[in-house]
Amino acid sequence: MKKKWNIKLDGRGLEQDEIIDSLLSSRNIEDLDSFLHPSEDDMLPLEKLHNIDKAAQVILDGVDDIDSTFLVYYDTDSDGCTAGSIATRYLEHLGANVFTYINEKKDHGIKNFDTDLLDDIDIVWIVDSIQDSIEPYKRFLDKNVQIVITDHHLIEDKLRKEMENCGIVLVSSAVDYENSTLSGSCVTWKLCQYMDYMNLDDFSDGLIDLAATGLVADMSSMASPENRAICDKAFKNLKNPGIKKINGGYAFVSRNISFGIAPKINAANRVNHNDLAMNVFLSDDEDEIAEIVKGLNKCREEQNAVVDSIMPSLEEQAQEQLDNKCMFFFIPDDVEASVSGLIGNKLLERYNRPLLVLKKYGDEFSGSMRAIGVESFKEYCDRTGIGWCSGHENAAGIGIPISQFEEFKKAILVELADVEFVCETSADIQLDVKQVTDGLIRGLNALNRISGTDFEPITVMIETDDYEVGNMSKGKHLKIIDNNTGMIFVKWNYNGSWDFSGTFKAIGTLEKAHYGRNDYLQLTIQDFKVDKEEEL
Repeated sequence: MKKKWNIKLDGRGLEQDEIIDSLLSSRNIEDLDSFLHPSEDDMLPLEKLHNIDKAAQVILDGVDDIDSTFLVYYDTDSDGCTAGSIATRYLEHLGANVFTYINEKKDHGIKNFDTDLLDDIDIVWIVDSIQDSIEPYKRFLDKNVQIVITDHHLIEDKLRKEMENCGIVLVSSAVDYENSTLSGSCVTWKLCQYMDYMNLDDFSDGLIDLAATGLVADMSSMASPENRAICDKAFKNLKNPGIKKINGGYAFVSRNISFGIAPKINAANRVNHNDLAMNVFLSDDEDEIAEIVKGLNKCREEQNAVVDSIMPSLEEQAQEQLDNKCMFFFIPDDVEASVSGLIGNKLLERYNRPLLVLKKYGDEFSGSMRAIGVESFKEYCDRTGIGWCSGHENAAGIGIPISQFEEFKKAILVELADVEFVCETSADIQLDVKQVTDGLIRGLNALNRISGTDFEPITVMIETDDYEVGNMSKGKHLKIIDNNTGMIFVKWNYNGSWDFSGTFKAIGTLEKAHYGRNDYLQLTIQDFKVDKEEEL
C-alpha cells in the first residue's frame, strides 16, 4: 500500500513559543484562553433538549410516590455504563427504590429482555440505546410501565411519533438539538441537571466526571464547544471512585479515558462480564472497587488470550488472500468472546487493506469491518445492498446473510478492483529531536488535554540517523532510542519487521513517559518509515 505523509508545518529551528504559536495558527485557534478553558456559556440551555421537562416530571412524580420502583436499563459500552451510573446514583440520591439491569456481551437495546422481570417495576429509565421499531417498547408497555429514554442515536421521525403516541418520553440530542454529538451519558447528566434545577439542588455536579468519561469513550466530537466545556469541568472534578481507581496516578484527560478506562470496559463487554463494567462506576466501597478492577484486568487478560489463540488460524486464512484487495476472516464457532473488532484492528495493522472479521450467528455472518487506504469502506459495503453496516466510515459492525455472502464478496472485490489504496498520515509539525523538551511537552499536553474526534491530538514528525533498536515486554512493543538525546520512539503492539537500516522517521504524539525509576521524552508512534522509500 502506498504511504502518503502530509506534514503541515516545518518547525525545525523554531523556539518553543514559536512552535506553539505556529500550531495554534494551523489549528485555527484564535482565542487560546477560551479554547483551553471553556466556560459555562458554552453549555446549551437545558430546556433545549426535547422533552426534558416531561422526563423530569415522570421521574420526580415516581420518586414522590413511595410505592414506585425504578429500573435503570444500561447499555453495554462505556457510554452506556456511565450513563446508567449517573441515572442510578441520581435516583438513589432522591431516595427512590432502584434496580439495575445490563445485557450480556455487546447486546444493545431491550429486544431480548425478559419482560417478566418488570412485574414489580413502575418506571423504566433506558439510557444510551434506541430500537429501530416500536414493537420492543410495546412489550414493556404491556407490563404497565412508564418509559423514559435518554439517548443520542439517530431516530426516524415515524418511530419518534409512535413513541409519543404511546406515552414514551424520549430525551435525545439527535432530536432538534444544536449539539447532535452529545453522548448518551451527557444527555442523562443534563436531565439530572434539570431535576436539580427544579429541586434547588446541585447533586449532578458531582456526576460530571461520569458524563465526560462516556463522552470521550464514545468518540464524540471534541470540536463542539459544549462537549469541550463538559470535559473541562469534569477533568477538574474527578470524584467517582471507580474512575479514580482505573485511572490510577495518571491525569484525568481525554487520552487516558480513551486508552485506559474505555479498554477495560470494552474487555468486560467482550468476555461477558458486563456486571463488572456496570458496578465499577456504582460502588463507593474502596475494597469492593479494588476487587472489581482486578476483575476488569482479568477480563483484558482473558480477552487477549482468546485473541492470541485465534490469530494463528486467521493468519492461515490470510495466506490464501494476499493478492486480494479485501480480506475475509472467520472466527471459529466455539469462540464465545466478542473480539471481532479487536482482531480486526490487529489484522488491519498487519495486512494494510480493507477486511472483515466474521462469525456465524444463525443465518448471518456478522462481526466487524476495518479499512485503511480508502475514504469510506462503509460506502462500498452499503452499495452492495446486502446485509447491514453500522458505525464509522472505516470501523463498523457488519452483518451479511449467509445465503448472500458469496454475492457480497464478489461485489466488494469488483468495486475495489481499480482502487489504488493510499494510506495517508498527517503530522501537525516536523521537529528536530533536540527541540523536544519537558517544556514543549507540557505545552502540547495543554492543547491535547481535551482531544479526540474532530480535534485530534497534536502530532509531530521526528527523524533520527543515530539510533538503537530495542523492544519492551519481551518483544511485544518496538522501542527506538535516539543515541544523541536518549529520547525514545515507541510503537505499541508491533507486528512488523525488525530489520532496520537508514534514517528512521516517525509520526506520533509527544509525552513524558515513566519506566522503572526513570523519566523519558517519548514519541508514541502512529506511523513510521525508514529512509525515503522503504516501508515496513
